[in-house]
Amino acid sequence: MHFLKRCVGLTVAALAVAGPQPLSSADGPVHPKDQFVLAIRQFLEATAGRYGDEQAATRAAIDAMRQALVSWDQAVLTNEVAAAGNPSPEGFWSLGLVYLDRRRVADALKEFDRAEPLAPDRPEIQTFRGFAYDLLGETGQATASFAKAAALNPTDPASSYRLAQHLEQDGRSEEAEKAWQQFRDSQLRRLTQGGGPAGLNAPFIRVDLMRQAPNVAPIFPAARYRDAFTAIRQGRYDDAVARLKEAAESDPLLRFEATAAAEREGRTALRAGRLSDALLQLKAAADASPEAAETRRVLGMAYWADDQYDAAAEAFATAIRLQADDERARVALGDVLVAAGKLGAAELAFKDAIAGVPDSGQAHYELGRLYEFQQRWQDAVEMFEAAAARYPVVGLDYLYQTIVRMYVSLPDFDKAIDAARRRVTVNPNNDDAHRALGDLLLRQGRHDEALTEMLAALFVNARNAGAYSGMAQVYVRTGRFSEAVEASRRAIDVDPGNREARYALATALARSGRTDEGANELARFEELQAEANRREQNELEAKMLQQEISTSLAREDYDAAIAALEKAIPLDPRSPSSYLNLAAVLKKSGRIREAIENLNKALALKAGPDAYRLLAEAYDTLGESQESQKYRRLYDQAKAERLRSTGWTR
Repeated sequence: MHFLKRCVGLTVAALAVAGPQPLSSADGPVHPKDQFVLAIRQFLEATAGRYGDEQAATRAAIDAMRQALVSWDQAVLTNEVAAAGNPSPEGFWSLGLVYLDRRRVADALKEFDRAEPLAPDRPEIQTFRGFAYDLLGETGQATASFAKAAALNPTDPASSYRLAQHLEQDGRSEEAEKAWQQFRDSQLRRLTQGGGPAGLNAPFIRVDLMRQAPNVAPIFPAARYRDAFTAIRQGRYDDAVARLKEAAESDPLLRFEATAAAEREGRTALRAGRLSDALLQLKAAADASPEAAETRRVLGMAYWADDQYDAAAEAFATAIRLQADDERARVALGDVLVAAGKLGAAELAFKDAIAGVPDSGQAHYELGRLYEFQQRWQDAVEMFEAAAARYPVVGLDYLYQTIVRMYVSLPDFDKAIDAARRRVTVNPNNDDAHRALGDLLLRQGRHDEALTEMLAALFVNARNAGAYSGMAQVYVRTGRFSEAVEASRRAIDVDPGNREARYALATALARSGRTDEGANELARFEELQAEANRREQNELEAKMLQQEISTSLAREDYDAAIAALEKAIPLDPRSPSSYLNLAAVLKKSGRIREAIENLNKALALKAGPDAYRLLAEAYDTLGESQESQKYRRLYDQAKAERLRSTGWTR
């Protein structure tokens, strides 16, 4: 039974370009920045080291980064030539954007300075000048530029929101509140006139190499590459490539080249999902080279893919003994122990990984996940904060969202709000992040701040029902009942099942003297609340049954465990794991035919490879070898397909 769902392989499809793009050349669009980001993605995929044969791919990715920078500089030169023939505010400003994109910040500021006196009424010049000063760490100059932009375009909510953020960072709270009020006024006018920023996918401008996307788990580079990725984050791209190349020379993945035929064939078979062949060849290679740490690590990966957790853990432990600073083996050991349900041993493995490789963001993050599963909120948030301080390439949005959840669980709402603000800062175009921050502020009675974030959510997405509902609750609490009615109705138009909006509407109508209408809405709210209570009761019952199941299994009281598992199935009848877990216990108690019946139900719901394995074992117990062999083959095929399609996803 898998205790935590995780993936050792990196999913880096979320890497995407953010910020202004280079201008088109006379020959057509040039996007070397995209090429550079793609090369970073390829580097992260390769250095995950899932199969051990990524040496050439890693070097190719570094070379691709270098070539992308050459192309990028050529594109900049093309734009310099074009700008020389167009000595105008537009030409100066456009060239400044190109420099800013390439992180030639001083050159960008020179171009913005040339453009400003020729076009003093252009707020975008001031906006990007502010971004340039921000990158240089000159916060006072940045705030002054953003203030000019907001003054030139007082109806633009993004300008006033950005200004307010920077004024607060500068400690100028009274001026910040005026900017927040300007934001609220401009956004309320926009909503009254018919919605959000039509046609804008990202209304809040970001000047970054890569954007932080919501719902993407953190992706950390290996600790040995941390300095290089710090240089990337700071815009020192040429220095970053040089550091990547230097660090790669000491990487166990690249330092070890498979020379023996068995080693090469084993890694090829592993990548192809031919697990039996992979294990045969890799075990032979490990026996032939008992001091080769990387061979042991890859053997561990093959055992893991084959669901042989104990053998995988032993191989990883041997790899660590042979190569103490092997971050991949250390994190993989903790992961495979979690998959085996050995949570105490997994905790020790992750702690050892952190002690051995203190800069490992992945180790901190995985230990945090383990603590979260165990509901050790304080321990979990400490690990997640440490992981955030090690800067995942992407996934900060998701990581801060997780940190918020931990602080709420403690509870510590001040720190939850701080983390929610950090989330909004790294991904201001996530409407749900603004809405969630608004909810926290509302719970603390900070009504103006809550309204600000609800309006920010609607600036990004004018159909965010939760944001309208939050606005309605603010208005009810502050006695603005007509506004509460309007905001509630907008929320219900988008989501008729929004309970909070129904309750706010009922309350606002009643307090406005419209008692019959209020009573009707209250009745609808009570229906929705009853439905929610039934769902919560089912969830509570499921948790209690799970606790009963765990206790019964620990006592080896299989009859009691089976009775509880049978009660749990109607609570979630579409879950294959419900039938799978029941079948596993039935098999242990000798009720083989019943186990087979439930395993077939699990397969009908698209259960994973474990269903085939249990069927093979069940038929073997019955002495039906033909059926057992059939399901053993299906089990091997399912494991191979899982490896080919999703890596080590569990």
